[in-house]
Amino acid sequence: MAHELLQYRNLKLFWNDVALSDQLQKLNTPAYVYSRDLLTQRFQAFQDAFPKGRLHFAMKSNHNEALLKHLHQLGSHLDVVSIGEAEKAIQCGFRPDQILFSGPGKTQSEINKALEWGLFQINVESADEIQKIKKTGMRARIGLRWTPGLDVKTHPFIKTSHTDTKFGLSFEEIDQLIPEILKDPHLHLQGFSLHLGSQILDLSDFDLAFSSYLEMVLSLQKKYPEMDLKTLDIGGGLGLNYQNSDVDADTQRLQDYKKIVERHFGKIPFQILFEPGRFLVARSGGILTEVQVVKKTKNKKIVVLDAGMNNLMRPVLYQAHHQVLPLIQRKGESEIVDLVGPLCESSDFIALDRSMSALQVGDKLWVADCGAYGSSMASDYNLRPRALEIFIEDLESLRA
Repeated sequence: MAHELLQYRNLKLFWNDVALSDQLQKLNTPAYVYSRDLLTQRFQAFQDAFPKGRLHFAMKSNHNEALLKHLHQLGSHLDVVSIGEAEKAIQCGFRPDQILFSGPGKTQSEINKALEWGLFQINVESADEIQKIKKTGMRARIGLRWTPGLDVKTHPFIKTSHTDTKFGLSFEEIDQLIPEILKDPHLHLQGFSLHLGSQILDLSDFDLAFSSYLEMVLSLQKKYPEMDLKTLDIGGGLGLNYQNSDVDADTQRLQDYKKIVERHFGKIPFQILFEPGRFLVARSGGILTEVQVVKKTKNKKIVVLDAGMNNLMRPVLYQAHHQVLPLIQRKGESEIVDLVGPLCESSDFIALDRSMSALQVGDKLWVADCGAYGSSMASDYNLRPRALEIFIEDLESLRA
């Protein structure tokens, strides 16, 4: 039987066994609400699955300061994609040697700072990046990011491993770069990197890519025995089903992923690096929003919320689905409505053609699974103020 994080009990919405109407009814909206308990559970589950692995949380998915500090306390490392993220990570208590630096367009200034600060590893994604690193004259620990040419089954905007992508290097490019790297005493090629994309639900994509990845690494190691490899970064990308909140299904998906990882990498001598983001934090947060307007046009019922694409870009950008549920459910027939935001932009919506119980102005709604790529992709479009971010466990201190 499925274990749903979101359940109605006597018409009240419960999230992780907490009655949201009791806890959030007086909270100003819109607001991102996180659960420290859920975050801890999900981090620990991933770490337990890979006790010898190094978990580098993908900071791009959520860079909330309190959330990062909690992950630091749990023993997480970080994957960053800008020097701004690295700087904030250090401010939150992470050591430079806990920070992996990825991204396809690193500037000379970013590379300079990354090397001055002593970040754990720079994942190199182009020949030009090697030249920028060499220009510094500083010792650099690097990994080469390989692009396998695999067209994974996910939204086209979040796949990163197909042939014509800005991310990573082909096998031929890597093979050409290694001799140059090995000749430079300042460059230490300590590993390789692979990241297929995001929100991957078909695990056969991982199986196929990991097989090719290991084959490539072993062939290069044989060709260049002087390489001193220490790490294999296998990226992130493990997805979840946004249509429900079934954490048992998430657990099973993690276990299936574990079997694939162990089959390919269980006996190799390298440190395995992971870059989980969404799988750790998406279920650990949601958006509280309030109904501002209910209007009926000739063909539509439109409900205007105070949260829009400035708070949650995913529905507009990726046609992503998020459950939207009233904190208190009314009895009676459901109706089909468009749930839209308040911005002066016709594309501003949270959900279209969604079946909802009757809604009224002032009703509070919960937009589920917004802990990843919610606040980190937010904007101040229309000069809307940034929404509050708070852990539900800290609400008592806020009220005080």
